[in-house]
Amino acid sequence: GRAEAPALAACDLVASASATAIGLDRPTPSSSSSSPARAIAPAPSSSLRVQHLEQRLDEYVRRQEAAQALDEDLRKQDALLRKREQYLSYRAKIAERTASKRSEGRARLQQVEARGPAPAPGA
Repeated sequence: GRAEAPALAACDLVASASATAIGLDRPTPSSSSSSPARAIAPAPSSSLRVQHLEQRLDEYVRRQEAAQALDEDLRKQDALLRKREQYLSYRAKIAERTASKRSEGRARLQQVEARGPAPAPGA
């Protein structure tokens, strides 16, 4: 997604800087003009620059991963809050139904009691 593009751009930047530092972006000299070891070995200052860029890239990637983890945690927290609200709403509806049934039961009981005792069967 959106976090991958800056990370890939940063990787390209480090790869480019690394290639520049070790001379891969320049044509290699002919074997007669220079030794192969000299063309491959980076200069000390370039190596430090590459290490610095790699550290910055590592820090950037760590920050991006932390931000993604926080975003995921927030999404999970929101989902849990929605589920909690749904559960509380469900509990309120059940409590309403229960209270309504109890009220109806009490009303019926009062009607039965108001009629008086029921005649005994066969009497």
